[in-house]
Amino acid sequence: IESGEHIADVLSRNSLEDMIKLDDQTAIVEFRVPQKWLGHTVDELDLRRHYDINIIGLRKQIKETLNTKFDPDYHFGPDDLVVAVVNRDRFQQIDYLEKL
Repeated sequence: IESGEHIADVLSRNSLEDMIKLDDQTAIVEFRVPQKWLGHTVDELDLRRHYDINIIGLRKQIKETLNTKFDPDYHFGPDDLVVAVVNRDRFQQIDYLEKL
C-alpha cells in the first residue's frame, strides 16, 4: 500500500521527482524548480516563511551529487532540482508546485 501511495504521489505531480515520508506531517521532496522561481534567488523567494519549504540541497541532474553548500544569492535555473524538507499537507494538492 505504501509503495502504491508513493508512486501515485510522484506520478500525479509533473514537477515532483521523489518524495520520502518522514512522518505523518513531514517529507523530503525532490522537485523541479517552478517556472515562477526562475531567475530569482533563494533569499528573494524566502521559501521557508512563505511556503514552509526548507531547502537542504540543489542539483542539476537526478544522479548528480547533492550540493548542500549553496549561497542564499543562488539564482534558480531551468534545470535545477530542489531537495527540501516540507510539511506534507502543503504538498497534498496535486498542483501545489505549479501554484508557487
